[in-house]
Amino acid sequence: MAAPVITSQTYGKANYQPGELMTLTVNHTDVDRKIVSTTTSVTDSTGATGVGAPTTVVIDGAASVTPVSTPAVTWTLVAATLNQSVFTAPAP
Repeated sequence: MAAPVITSQTYGKANYQPGELMTLTVNHTDVDRKIVSTTTSVTDSTGATGVGAPTTVVIDGAASVTPVSTPAVTWTLVAATLNQSVFTAPAP
């Protein structure tokens, strides 16, 4: 099992005033994910056929992202997808 990879970490802007809400975006991926694709077809009584192909991702284990800052601030997760976590915290 390979370790997850952080592809980028960015703040919402370069400078914050004390107490201002900071935004930290972490883009990440896990190389152990498996893609599952299934193609399905439906044919009606006239012979017309419709085809669909849904795709899903199988994740081995739960992903969690933990930012640690110096000086210490308390980060709050505000949004998360399979590849991105967004946090906010007041600037120290």
